Amino acid sequence: MWGTMGIGYRKSKVDGTPDSWRWLLDSSKYRGKIALLSEAGDVLGAAFKYMGHPLNTTDPKIITQAEQLLIKQKPNIKVFAPDNGQDLLLSGEVDLAMEWNGDILQVMEEDPDISYVVPKKVQSYGKMPGYSKGCPKPSKCSQVH
Repeated sequence: MWGTMGIGYRKSKVDGTPDSWRWLLDSSKYRGKIALLSEAGDVLGAAFKYMGHPLNTTDPKIITQAEQLLIKQKPNIKVFAPDNGQDLLLSGEVDLAMEWNGDILQVMEEDPDISYVVPKKVQSYGKMPGYSKGCPKPSKCSQVH
């Protein structure tokens, strides 16, 4: 299984295609109409990529810079959503939402005004089961729980 984290948006409310994390993390234009995921790792990862750094940086200076970016942007954020940004878009509560592609694709079928874009500096995920070579019962180790 794989996917991307990107930006779901309402085409009629947004000027252009929001193809950069800047739209969510470094702009006041859509104040009060932005939803970010509530998972800190996802938001920090997007901030790191926007700033041109590795997704999983451990550099304290970069982490502090990302923290300051997010603190500055906080007044523009309507909500840190627990993976329901697609519902907020569908209801019209927000115009831009950080969300996973599959979630946005579901509401795009219901509302043609909703679209999804993968930012230039993208985050993706992959889930692959694996087990160690020494697994005593390989058939049990390969089961997905």
